[in-house]
Amino acid sequence: MNAKQKRIMIAIAWAIGSISVPSMAAYRVYQLKVTPLDEKNRPLKTQVRLTTLDPYQYESTHGFGKVRVVLTDSWFCPGDTSSKDYCPKPKDKRLQRGPAGLFAPKRKNP
Repeated sequence: MNAKQKRIMIAIAWAIGSISVPSMAAYRVYQLKVTPLDEKNRPLKTQVRLTTLDPYQYESTHGFGKVRVVLTDSWFCPGDTSSKDYCPKPKDKRLQRGPAGLFAPKRKNP
């Protein structure tokens, strides 16, 4: 095996290894009220869904214009969350992390 073939084999082994490494990232859970719409845009049965997609991503992924999506709640799931169901809503308000700056200290006017 020459040097070029060795480099190719190393590159292939590295690519396969990097693909099979599991992800261990935290994520945000969104609780959405999803209402499908019929062909005349009349609402059908509303369902509550837990997802990692925000309301805009959910609507564009699941039929833009054919569903009505309303954000009802969201929270942060910290730590290793690989291969687990959505975490329950934490009681610690700092982990809920609602809309940007909701729990941040208020600025003082100069």
